[in-house]
Amino acid sequence: MGALTPLGRLPFFIEGGNVHDMMSLRLWVPLVLAVWVSVPPVQAAAPGAAPAAEMGLTEAAPAQAVELAPMSDPAAQGAACLGFAALSMTAAYAAGPMEALMLMSGAQHIATGPVVLFIPMFSILGGGACALAATAMPSLDWLIDQSGNMGDRLASWAGGWLSGRPEDAPQTAAVADGPQGRGSEEAPRAPTTIRPMTETEIQSAGCVAGALAGFGASMATSPMEVAMLSSGATTIVSSTPLLGLGLLATIVGAGCGIGSFVAVPMVAFMNHLGT
Repeated sequence: MGALTPLGRLPFFIEGGNVHDMMSLRLWVPLVLAVWVSVPPVQAAAPGAAPAAEMGLTEAAPAQAVELAPMSDPAAQGAACLGFAALSMTAAYAAGPMEALMLMSGAQHIATGPVVLFIPMFSILGGGACALAATAMPSLDWLIDQSGNMGDRLASWAGGWLSGRPEDAPQTAAVADGPQGRGSEEAPRAPTTIRPMTETEIQSAGCVAGALAGFGASMATSPMEVAMLSSGATTIVSSTPLLGLGLLATIVGAGCGIGSFVAVPMVAFMNHLGT
């Protein structure tokens, strides 16, 4: 680095034995400062603009709130599959993946590496959890969507039971006083209806019912023995979460599949008996 002369004294500086002209820099710096000071911001460019014009610009480009589009049924099933599979895999790796795999598949061989361990874990536990959550999602979605109507029907039933009115009797609502000064009247109000399930939602409800039935029956008898018999495992796990993951990959998944296929014909048969 050579000697650097002051900018205000000489129009050049010496660096590495070369002379560099500083006139361009000395001219450009004041010019840039002058342009920056003289040019006002865009908002203050026309201080005398009419308020109507500003209002017109504001109305021409109103601020729009960002709204999320509702998820379709396949998208909701995919999100449920991904979330439950990730949760199950995380729980298995936190509790002991090799021990969980030995209970779920009856494996007698110790994995030699993390990739070799992950592939069967993902296939058995991740795939089972994904299928279970995706199948159960439509019925859960229907339950959340109709929860308000179910609450109204429950309140109507409770009110009718307390007042001695039949459940199917039309509900009434108070009406304000009329112009003739009559007292308040009660007008009939349509009862709240619950949307019937589609066949897909019935299948989903059957999956949930079958999974709960299989899990409940296993826990009521001997869950460790059931898990070992269903997978052929010979290793007794050391914690309850591992036992639950073993049942999830075997009994719970099988109960979901059986319940989903049996639900639709069973509902059709019950409706036929009721007619």
